[in-house]
Amino acid sequence: MSFSVNALLVFCDRNSGVSHGNIYVITDEYGVEALYAFFIMQKKNCSKCVESCDNCNECFIDIQSVFEKQAEITDIYRKICSARPLNEIKNGGIIKLDNHNFMMYKSRIKENLRDRYGLYALKDLEIASIGSRPNTRYGIRMDK
Repeated sequence: MSFSVNALLVFCDRNSGVSHGNIYVITDEYGVEALYAFFIMQKKNCSKCVESCDNCNECFIDIQSVFEKQAEITDIYRKICSARPLNEIKNGGIIKLDNHNFMMYKSRIKENLRDRYGLYALKDLEIASIGSRPNTRYGIRMDK
């Protein structure tokens, strides 16, 4: 089974029914979808021109960079879950990521992808980590 970023863009505008890719959602949890869409977009927007991403991790970012891009993640969440105002959401979770809930969301994404696509495809689809603490970086291995 071969995947590309364009085929896996999880983003779906539920109000208009427009899909950006041929997979609409990986789960019914909007926060999980928002974080995964953020990492897919990191991959898609990578400026490095390579034929294959096999040995490249240029688009992988550290946890602090994820936290610094909180506004982007929140904006994706807002677009996915437009029916619910942000002020009704608890002050935490996807709209205020920390180490603990980032790892929780990452784990849920991995579980959902494994259940849907199997272990073989998981290695390319999951939010992978490279390096060791404190220099761990996160990203998606699949080709652009």
